[in-house]
Amino acid sequence: MTTVNLTQEQCEATLCEDPDCNYKYWWIFLLSSLVTVFLGMGLVIAVRFITRLPCLNRRRHVGSHEGGGCLSSVCPISLMDKNAESEIHWMEAAKDGATRLMSAQSGFGRVLLITYFSVSMASYAIYVMDTSKPIERCIKFKGDLLFFIDNIFNFFFLAVLILRFISWNDKFWFWLSVNTLVDCFTIPPTFVSLAMSRTWLGLRCLRIMILMQLPEILQLIKVLRTSNGIKLTSLLTIVAGAWLTSAGIFHLVENSGDPWIEFTNSQHLTYGDCIYMLVVTMSTVGYGEITPKTTCGTVFIVFFILGVLAIFASALPEIVEIVGQGSKYSGVYEPVKGKKHIVVCGHITYDSVSNFLKDFLHVDRDVVNVHIVLLDT
Repeated sequence: MTTVNLTQEQCEATLCEDPDCNYKYWWIFLLSSLVTVFLGMGLVIAVRFITRLPCLNRRRHVGSHEGGGCLSSVCPISLMDKNAESEIHWMEAAKDGATRLMSAQSGFGRVLLITYFSVSMASYAIYVMDTSKPIERCIKFKGDLLFFIDNIFNFFFLAVLILRFISWNDKFWFWLSVNTLVDCFTIPPTFVSLAMSRTWLGLRCLRIMILMQLPEILQLIKVLRTSNGIKLTSLLTIVAGAWLTSAGIFHLVENSGDPWIEFTNSQHLTYGDCIYMLVVTMSTVGYGEITPKTTCGTVFIVFFILGVLAIFASALPEIVEIVGQGSKYSGVYEPVKGKKHIVVCGHITYDSVSNFLKDFLHVDRDVVNVHIVLLDT
């Protein structure tokens, strides 16, 4: 535990009433998230191993020519007893039900997706308001309305996380998906806060990554209808999500200080200051009035320049190109007589399109004056 001296104003702001508020327990909050991720992956591996044991044992008696082998994660039906077979059917039924609930093709799925996006944005708004408070502070549940609302949101996120886990095909890679990592670094600290009567700002900024689902939301409500609009929105939300998330992490490390020197080198920055600093860095202007003071902040800026700056540099030309094409395709469509076209749709991949074009435009055919239209999302 690390001792930090608080002023009278800071102590009143944190509502602390005992010396325990002077200790930093950030590592417990962070550890709860890491344990959740690795424990989830470990349980998936253990369940896979246990479910394969009966298959491996029975193969010794039945033989490899009966039952088709044990290459899958689940034992073949021919080697299972009735109880195991009924259990698998029950699991498949639960998976199908969760998939229908999480599918944006159903009415409930669309409502759930829009609700999840709205609640995530509300949770991020609460995070932005909490950035004006100390990074780690003691709390009184009765006096902190925002904390109470954010906890309700996190229980909703937990329910959606369970549904996503049930509907996911590969349970192991589920724990490494972006949405799952966001949930793992925001939900478990909630239970730690309830148990310890204190809160840590932590990585709640990750909630803004829900912006990457904005193009899908806008398609559902019939706002985006063109491929250029969808692509432009996707590029903008990727840049904005990476930018705002990075600002939250930079705000965390600079306002906390380096843990190995007892957080004595912390720098007070507002969330707006961090956003401004990263915008200046992303634009390669670098005014220099705001610079990292902590070692953690300096290391983070190095990775930010290597990662997020590369995303910004690659996305900017595409954004300019799409915006420039706006006038090119504006106006009223006038059909031209004598022109023929075909439409290619379905599962559009490089292999499927290349194989089709090699056959359709083969040199043995006559010159084909046909426009080929590819329809994809």
